[in-house]
Amino acid sequence: LRVLKEFRGKKKIFIQSNTMYGVKTIALSSGLEMCGYVDCSLDYLMPTFSQVSDFIETLDNPSECVFMITHIGGWINPDIENIAKLCKEKDISLIEDCAHSLGSLLKNSHSGLYGDAGVYSLYATKAVPVGEGGIIVSNDDDLSEKVQKFSMYDRFDQKLDLGINIRMSEINALLTYSVIKEIEEIIQNKYDISDQYINACKKK
Repeated sequence: LRVLKEFRGKKKIFIQSNTMYGVKTIALSSGLEMCGYVDCSLDYLMPTFSQVSDFIETLDNPSECVFMITHIGGWINPDIENIAKLCKEKDISLIEDCAHSLGSLLKNSHSGLYGDAGVYSLYATKAVPVGEGGIIVSNDDDLSEKVQKFSMYDRFDQKLDLGINIRMSEINALLTYSVIKEIEEIIQNKYDISDQYINACKKK
């Protein structure tokens, strides 16, 4: 978010109404101005394309905005393709909060690759836990390069005017690598457990 503010001219941010409190604090601490919250559908607790479109219509200058969308409960927002297309048309930077959706698929595509970037959490309570840390993915080479420099306070090139040391330790990175290799088994195990709960509820 800091990189988008400093290098892409973004001034405002909006998020969905149903998300973790931390998403709001991150949005505000980035220095971007909060310009509102998108309503969420009760069907899957995330905003529909229609709800996002209606909210964008209320914005004076959509191209100044970042939309941080959250995939809830391990599911990718079913309307993400159309939402991403709309954001691109309006020149809105779309950042996907994928804290709960590491390994999730929508039409054989992973979360995090629809917008400008996707961010994953590896905290102990997430779908694929490693303890702490996170991952950023992006198809935007320029944004990806700047984010990498930001995460090591541009220690080597020394051209950026902002940055912070948020690199993983080698031990944490090794643990992350080991866990990610088992992601399919971890997710399948979650399905197996949910089936047990469903079957137990059906018996009663």
